Amino acid sequence: MKANKWIAHENVTEGNKLSLLCFIFDGGSASYFSSWKYSLNEDIDLIPILYPVREKRIKEPMYKDMDSFVDDLAVSLEDIFRNRYAFFGYCSGSVIAYETAVRVKELYGTEPEYGMIISSEAPEFLHESVPKITDENRERLFFEHLSALPFIDEKTLHDKVFLDYYKPLFTADHDLLDSYDFKEHDKLNCDLDVLICPDDPKVNGEKALCWNRLTNGETRIIERDGGHFLVDSQKEYIFSRLNERLSETGRKAAVQAENADDTDLTDTEKTIISLWEDLLGKTGFTRSSDFILSGGDSLKAVRLINEVRRIYSVELKITDVFGCGDVKTLAVCIDELIRQKDEIKDNYTDEGEI
Repeated sequence: MKANKWIAHENVTEGNKLSLLCFIFDGGSASYFSSWKYSLNEDIDLIPILYPVREKRIKEPMYKDMDSFVDDLAVSLEDIFRNRYAFFGYCSGSVIAYETAVRVKELYGTEPEYGMIISSEAPEFLHESVPKITDENRERLFFEHLSALPFIDEKTLHDKVFLDYYKPLFTADHDLLDSYDFKEHDKLNCDLDVLICPDDPKVNGEKALCWNRLTNGETRIIERDGGHFLVDSQKEYIFSRLNERLSETGRKAAVQAENADDTDLTDTEKTIISLWEDLLGKTGFTRSSDFILSGGDSLKAVRLINEVRRIYSVELKITDVFGCGDVKTLAVCIDELIRQKDEIKDNYTDEGEI
């Protein structure tokens, strides 16, 4: 691969067929992804995207607006975008990844085969999550941002060399995001996995679900622990999911595991599969089948909840259906609700008190 200003810490193997473009959060850099080459399968090209004002592009100014940013990126990486690619977006990097994919589709008619989005609401809500920086609040917001980063310790927070490097970077990124104006585009056609933490104060689950408006593919909301920076605590899951979705060897391994995993289904798993067959109008579900990827939506989730209430007399939440995802995890959730219900019943005294 020829040297390109947009690419750093890449891992490209001869004969590969698919490129995974990785977009970091505002204030981050491509070096974040440098170690990923050890965890992704060999038939995935790792392509971390390097923004201006950092690393080898430290002397380059940030683009004045998102359109010029993605235009230059799309043209500079034409060879990649004319072939098979997918994207990974972390926080605001998800919005940049999406806008890039839209521009690439307009220019070359190609689209990503898949996208993974971490800790991000849909692009239309970006302005609500990015604070407006003024001369009066710039310093305060800068240190609040730094203090929230899990990899910044107290010593680094007051290191002049680091601050002189990071402050222009922070300002440039936020000015770029502040210039962003969401516009409606033709929908993409790729599947999206959107990973969020229910306890993340920066991400609203319903606003994250709105990513499904931007693609004709399936959008799966996956709830994982780890707060806003779940990408660090959930790396094993993320790598496993990326390999499964993007790698030929990963897909084969997933099919083998799925087939091996369908022996001795529990009674609850059998009931869920039966309900899915009725609700989704198809058969062939396994323990690893995913509700959304199998054609589930909000209306069908509500019907599923009503059926579970009728059969088990327990109350699922709609976030349980979307958060659990597959048959196995949903069955575990229902079994736990049944256990809690039975425990409460057993603890009642003759007077009806717990």
